[in-house]
Amino acid sequence: MGQIKQAKVFYKATTVPTSVPAASGGGGGGAAPAATVVPVSTSTVAAVTPLTILPSEKDSDGDGWTDEYEQKVGTSIYIKDTDNDGIIDSEDLNPLLAARTIAVAPEVAVYVAVSAEVKINVKQTVAEDAQGNKLEVHADEVTIEKSAGEPSIMVLPVNLTSGKKLATFEDNDTGIRFARNNITIPVKDEQGNEIANIIASTEDMVGTGTQARAKIKKVQLKTREINADFTPTDSAVGNVSVAIDVDLSEVPVGASIKIKPTQNVSKAMRYGFNLTAEKYNLTIDDIAYSVDVNKSNLDDKNISRAKITLKVNKTWVNAHGGAHKCRIFRDDRKGTAEMLNTKYLGTDNQGRCIFEGDSEKGLSVFALASVEDKETPGSQSTPGFEAVFALAGLLAVAYLALKRRE
Repeated sequence: MGQIKQAKVFYKATTVPTSVPAASGGGGGGAAPAATVVPVSTSTVAAVTPLTILPSEKDSDGDGWTDEYEQKVGTSIYIKDTDNDGIIDSEDLNPLLAARTIAVAPEVAVYVAVSAEVKINVKQTVAEDAQGNKLEVHADEVTIEKSAGEPSIMVLPVNLTSGKKLATFEDNDTGIRFARNNITIPVKDEQGNEIANIIASTEDMVGTGTQARAKIKKVQLKTREINADFTPTDSAVGNVSVAIDVDLSEVPVGASIKIKPTQNVSKAMRYGFNLTAEKYNLTIDDIAYSVDVNKSNLDDKNISRAKITLKVNKTWVNAHGGAHKCRIFRDDRKGTAEMLNTKYLGTDNQGRCIFEGDSEKGLSVFALASVEDKETPGSQSTPGFEAVFALAGLLAVAYLALKRRE
């Protein structure tokens, strides 16, 4: 193989096409160099994994990548900076998509933390048994008991006769309420604003004399809309919102989630999304914004379903081809990106477009992007002036030849 002159790490899908048309403004090939592209690891089709680039002698544009490799990834072998964004291809994490310069908007982040004890206002709490009898609420805490390998237990502080069933429990101050074997516990921030709800489905809530207790069967964590206004830096995107709805195997006691909408999407992540889009013969046109969901003490194994709802200004949607061109993408922070099954739900009362995506692999980083159809090798495009002119020339020659025969 000879001595390696340099080695760089670049992000590329594990499935590398055998031939990809060169980007406009370049193309062509040459003798196959001795060094080649060596996959470090394999993963799913949508995976984005590091590849080690081993350049050889043939590098027509001097950008540090061999002509053979540039043909494979679609960059020009004659232009150092294929996407003309001021970064040469070998140093550009996305050499086919120009960098988007975004002014820094004020950071918006929301923390959702779940505690094993939730305070209630005894004076504002009312409870009834299944026969409609009023019950005494004697303590100011709702608790969740956890034992290893056992379902969590919801405990309510009411004097309920042993064996009797609880019908309702509601604190008008904190918003905690139980009815029909479902209990809703609001999660509030430090300012007292409700930012999420834990909704637990339970077995019958049965009295022990001084408590009402029930096993928890399933849990849902549902955030309120989290708004971020990008109007000062991007009026087309405008005021956006994020909401997350997650099904959990148990109450995430001690867990916390930080949700941060941002427009500062890394080039590596953009490139991963673009590679994923290419699997569907699409390319990324633009990214409105992303949402970084950071978890603490919450394993994705405990998440059976995650639904994310993103809203964006209709102006941005219309400027990028309409709602049918928008997709939600997910990046797992480990080099794998995927395009979610995305639904368009219409507009809200502010005229913002609503998009919803289901994530089967849990919470991570999500992005709302617009896509364009990608021309594949051999695909037909609308003839331009040169093609039409050539066709007209051939018809003229054929006509003159016939006239001469006559």
